[in-house]
Amino acid sequence: MFFNDIPLVRGLGTQMHWLNERQKLVARNLSMADMPGATAVDLKPLTFEQMVKGGSTKQLPALTTNSKHLKAFIDPNNSADITKEKNFSQSPSGNSIDLEQQLFNMNQTSAIYNTAVSVYRKNIAMLRTAIGKAA
Repeated sequence: MFFNDIPLVRGLGTQMHWLNERQKLVARNLSMADMPGATAVDLKPLTFEQMVKGGSTKQLPALTTNSKHLKAFIDPNNSADITKEKNFSQSPSGNSIDLEQQLFNMNQTSAIYNTAVSVYRKNIAMLRTAIGKAA
C-alpha cells in the first residue's frame, strides 16, 4: 500500500497544493498593487470532492507583461481555475487591487496551510506508531 493511497493524505496534499497556488496569486496581486489597470485574481475555491479525489492539481500559467518576455511552455488543459476578484473600489489609475483584502487572503491561506501541515504530521506520527516505529 502506497502512502498516497490513503484518502486523508491525498486530500491534504491536494489542499496544500491549492493553497500554494493561491499564495502565488496573492503575491502577484500584491506586487501589482500600484500598476495602472491591474485587477486582483484568485483561485476558485477547492471543493471537498476535488480534495478527496485529488483533483485541482493544475499549475498556474506564467504571467507575461511584455511582448519581449519568453513564453513558457504550458499545457492549456493544465491551467488553474483563476477568477477575478470582485472589488467595489477603483483608483483613478484604474487599479482595483485592495491591499487589505490581499493581506487578509495571505493570512487566511497561511493559517489553513499551517493547519493542514499539522494534521499531516499527526497522521504520519500515528502511522509510524502503528507500524512500531515511535517518532
